[in-house]
Amino acid sequence: ATAAARAAAFPPVLAEGLYLLGDLRSESGDTAAADEALREALDVALAAHQQRTAARAAARLVFVIGAQAARPKEGHQWARTAEALLTALGGDAEVRGWLLAGDAAVLIAEGRYQDAEARMQEAVTLRRRALGPEHPAVAGSLLTMANTLFYQGRYAEAIQQYQAAQVLWEQQHGPDHPYVGICLD
Repeated sequence: ATAAARAAAFPPVLAEGLYLLGDLRSESGDTAAADEALREALDVALAAHQQRTAARAAARLVFVIGAQAARPKEGHQWARTAEALLTALGGDAEVRGWLLAGDAAVLIAEGRYQDAEARMQEAVTLRRRALGPEHPAVAGSLLTMANTLFYQGRYAEAIQQYQAAQVLWEQQHGPDHPYVGICLD
Protein backbone atom coordinates (compact mmCIF):
# COMPACT_ATOMS: atom_id res chain seq x y z
CA ALA A 1 0.00 0.00 0.00
CA THR A 2 2.78 2.43 0.84
CA ALA A 3 4.65 1.63 -2.40
CA ALA A 4 1.50 2.37 -4.42
CA ALA A 5 0.93 5.58 -2.47
CA ARG A 6 4.54 6.65 -3.09
CA ALA A 7 4.17 5.88 -6.80
CA ALA A 8 0.95 7.87 -6.99
CA ALA A 9 2.64 10.76 -5.16
CA PHE A 10 -0.47 11.46 -3.11
CA PRO A 11 0.79 12.41 0.35
CA PRO A 12 -2.47 12.04 2.33
CA VAL A 13 -2.77 8.39 1.30
CA LEU A 14 0.94 7.81 1.86
CA ALA A 15 0.71 9.28 5.36
CA GLU A 16 -2.24 7.03 6.22
CA GLY A 17 -0.49 3.98 4.75
CA LEU A 18 2.66 4.69 6.74
CA TYR A 19 0.60 5.11 9.90
CA LEU A 20 -1.08 1.73 9.35
CA LEU A 21 2.27 0.13 8.56
CA GLY A 22 3.72 1.52 11.78
CA ASP A 23 0.73 0.31 13.76
CA LEU A 24 1.05 -3.22 12.31
CA ARG A 25 4.79 -3.29 12.94
CA SER A 26 4.18 -2.24 16.52
CA GLU A 27 1.58 -4.98 16.98
CA SER A 28 4.03 -7.53 15.59
CA GLY A 29 6.71 -6.38 18.04
CA ASP A 30 9.03 -4.75 15.50
CA THR A 31 9.55 -1.56 17.48
CA ALA A 32 12.35 -0.12 15.33
CA ALA A 33 10.35 -0.54 12.11
CA ALA A 34 7.23 0.86 13.80
CA ASP A 35 9.19 3.88 14.99
CA GLU A 36 10.54 4.51 11.48
CA ALA A 37 7.16 4.18 9.75
CA LEU A 38 5.32 6.31 12.31
CA ARG A 39 7.89 9.11 12.21
CA GLU A 40 7.68 9.16 8.42
CA ALA A 41 3.87 9.12 8.64
CA LEU A 42 4.01 12.14 10.93
CA ASP A 43 6.35 14.04 8.60
CA VAL A 44 4.32 13.26 5.48
CA ALA A 45 1.04 14.06 7.24
CA LEU A 46 2.29 17.43 8.46
CA ALA A 47 3.59 18.33 5.00
CA ALA A 48 0.22 17.33 3.50
CA HIS A 49 -1.77 19.27 6.13
CA GLN A 50 -3.28 16.04 7.45
CA GLN A 51 -3.39 17.03 11.13
CA ARG A 52 -5.48 14.08 12.29
CA THR A 53 -3.08 11.55 10.78
CA ALA A 54 -0.15 13.48 12.27
CA ALA A 55 -1.80 13.43 15.71
CA ARG A 56 -2.53 9.70 15.38
CA ALA A 57 1.10 8.99 14.49
CA ALA A 58 2.40 11.05 17.42
CA ALA A 59 -0.07 9.36 19.78
CA ARG A 60 1.04 5.91 18.61
CA LEU A 61 4.69 6.91 19.06
CA VAL A 62 3.95 7.53 22.75
CA PHE A 63 3.36 3.79 23.17
CA VAL A 64 5.96 2.56 20.67
CA ILE A 65 8.83 4.67 22.02
CA GLY A 66 7.80 5.09 25.64
CA ALA A 67 6.57 1.58 26.46
CA GLN A 68 7.65 -0.85 23.74
CA ALA A 69 11.14 0.61 23.29
CA ALA A 70 11.35 1.33 27.05
CA ARG A 71 12.31 4.98 26.59
CA PRO A 72 9.73 6.65 28.86
CA LYS A 73 11.25 10.12 28.78
CA GLU A 74 10.90 10.18 24.97
CA GLY A 75 7.43 8.68 25.28
CA HIS A 76 6.35 11.59 27.47
CA GLN A 77 7.81 14.01 24.91
CA TRP A 78 5.74 12.34 22.19
CA ALA A 79 2.69 12.73 24.46
CA ARG A 80 3.32 16.48 24.60
CA THR A 81 3.71 16.57 20.81
CA ALA A 82 0.48 14.62 20.34
CA GLU A 83 -1.34 16.95 22.75
CA ALA A 84 -0.14 19.97 20.78
CA LEU A 85 -1.29 18.40 17.51
CA LEU A 86 -4.67 17.57 19.04
CA THR A 87 -5.04 21.14 20.24
CA ALA A 88 -4.22 22.45 16.76
CA LEU A 89 -6.76 19.99 15.33
CA GLY A 90 -9.46 21.26 17.67
CA GLY A 91 -9.62 17.96 19.55
CA ASP A 92 -10.53 14.41 18.58
CA ALA A 93 -11.90 12.00 21.17
CA GLU A 94 -10.71 8.88 19.35
CA VAL A 95 -7.13 10.08 18.95
CA ARG A 96 -7.07 11.41 22.51
CA GLY A 97 -8.14 7.95 23.69
CA TRP A 98 -5.16 6.41 21.89
CA LEU A 99 -2.87 9.05 23.37
CA LEU A 100 -4.12 8.43 26.91
CA ALA A 101 -3.79 4.66 26.54
CA GLY A 102 -0.24 5.02 25.24
CA ASP A 103 0.67 7.41 28.02
CA ALA A 104 -0.81 4.99 30.57
CA ALA A 105 1.41 2.20 29.19
CA VAL A 106 4.45 4.43 29.67
CA LEU A 107 3.37 5.24 33.22
CA ILE A 108 2.89 1.52 33.94
CA ALA A 109 6.41 0.85 32.68
CA GLU A 110 7.62 3.50 35.11
CA GLY A 111 5.68 1.93 38.00
CA ARG A 112 3.38 4.95 38.27
CA TYR A 113 0.21 2.89 38.57
CA GLN A 114 -2.12 5.47 40.10
CA ASP A 115 -1.29 7.97 37.35
CA ALA A 116 -1.76 5.22 34.76
CA GLU A 117 -5.12 4.30 36.26
CA ALA A 118 -6.36 7.88 35.94
CA ARG A 119 -5.26 8.00 32.28
CA MET A 120 -6.94 4.67 31.54
CA GLN A 121 -10.21 5.72 33.18
CA GLU A 122 -10.32 8.70 30.85
CA ALA A 123 -9.25 6.57 27.85
CA VAL A 124 -12.03 4.04 28.50
CA THR A 125 -14.63 6.80 28.74
CA LEU A 126 -13.43 8.50 25.55
CA ARG A 127 -13.16 5.27 23.61
CA ARG A 128 -16.64 4.15 24.62
CA ARG A 129 -18.04 7.50 23.52
CA ALA A 130 -16.05 7.81 20.28
CA LEU A 131 -15.95 4.18 19.14
CA GLY A 132 -18.87 2.51 20.89
CA PRO A 133 -18.93 0.34 24.00
CA GLU A 134 -18.09 -2.90 22.18
CA HIS A 135 -15.13 -1.70 20.10
CA PRO A 136 -11.90 -3.75 20.37
CA ALA A 137 -10.05 -0.65 21.61
CA VAL A 138 -12.39 -0.55 24.60
CA ALA A 139 -11.50 -4.16 25.42
CA GLY A 140 -7.81 -3.28 25.14
CA SER A 141 -8.29 -0.35 27.49
CA LEU A 142 -10.12 -2.54 29.99
CA LEU A 143 -7.22 -5.00 29.88
CA THR A 144 -4.70 -2.23 30.54
CA MET A 145 -6.91 -0.94 33.36
CA ALA A 146 -7.01 -4.45 34.82
CA ASN A 147 -3.22 -4.68 34.72
CA THR A 148 -2.93 -1.30 36.40
CA LEU A 149 -5.25 -2.41 39.21
CA PHE A 150 -3.45 -5.75 39.52
CA TYR A 151 -0.08 -4.03 39.94
CA GLN A 152 -1.60 -1.98 42.75
CA GLY A 153 -2.74 -5.13 44.55
CA ARG A 154 -6.41 -4.41 43.86
CA TYR A 155 -7.12 -7.93 42.66
CA ALA A 156 -10.92 -8.02 42.93
CA GLU A 157 -11.23 -4.85 40.84
CA ALA A 158 -8.66 -6.18 38.37
CA ILE A 159 -10.63 -9.40 37.91
CA GLN A 160 -13.76 -7.41 37.07
CA GLN A 161 -11.88 -5.49 34.37
CA TYR A 162 -10.26 -8.67 32.98
CA GLN A 163 -13.70 -10.28 32.77
CA ALA A 164 -15.21 -7.25 31.03
CA ALA A 165 -12.41 -7.31 28.45
CA GLN A 166 -12.82 -11.06 28.02
CA VAL A 167 -16.55 -10.71 27.32
CA LEU A 168 -15.94 -8.06 24.66
CA TRP A 169 -13.20 -10.06 22.94
CA GLU A 170 -15.29 -13.25 23.00
CA GLN A 171 -18.16 -11.34 21.37
CA GLN A 172 -15.86 -9.96 18.68
CA HIS A 173 -13.48 -12.84 18.01
CA GLY A 174 -14.92 -16.00 19.59
CA PRO A 175 -13.77 -17.89 22.69
CA ASP A 176 -10.61 -19.38 21.11
CA HIS A 177 -8.97 -16.11 20.11
CA PRO A 178 -5.57 -15.34 21.74
CA TYR A 179 -6.88 -12.04 23.15
CA VAL A 180 -9.40 -14.01 25.21
CA GLY A 181 -6.54 -16.10 26.56
CA ILE A 182 -4.72 -12.97 27.71
CA CYS A 183 -7.64 -12.19 30.01
CA LEU A 184 -7.62 -15.73 31.41
CA ASP A 185 -3.89 -15.85 32.08
